[in-house]
Amino acid sequence: MQSSQKLDEAMLEKIETNYSKFIKDYTNFIIEYLLNMNYSNHVIEDLSEAEKQLAQSLFLIEKLHMYLFHNISYYQAQLPFQVKNHPFNTNDSNSNYDLFRRLQELISNYHFSEEHIKSLCVRMISQILNYYPRHSVKIIVSDPKLPWKPNNPKHNHKNIGE
Repeated sequence: MQSSQKLDEAMLEKIETNYSKFIKDYTNFIIEYLLNMNYSNHVIEDLSEAEKQLAQSLFLIEKLHMYLFHNISYYQAQLPFQVKNHPFNTNDSNSNYDLFRRLQELISNYHFSEEHIKSLCVRMISQILNYYPRHSVKIIVSDPKLPWKPNNPKHNHKNIGE
């Protein structure tokens, strides 16, 4: 016999809360990790490996955001109710956005041993921030204005040959 589980509003809220909490905790961990890397006296090879792990962690967080962002439309189609908030448009996500902005600042000020790792980290954190509405570009659609018209519709222009 096959058992099916009904996804209700309370369960969906719990899922979103768990994801948000995990992202927040993991991002806080990365921030502390980066701060420790900044003030440690480790060998360059160890720092290089730590920087690569930082890039991999950011990559995984970005993929988690992508999963949440793209699957919300799938859930919307399957659920018998309307989802109230997009997962990146809640109070928890606002605090996560602030954490990612802080992490972005730390990454831009950190002196990486390899420039391509820094470039990768900068791109990943920028991509993560793009998922949040506070970071996205708002497009305002309005009626276009009429092109400029001269005050006098009759022009007294002379032809160039005259």
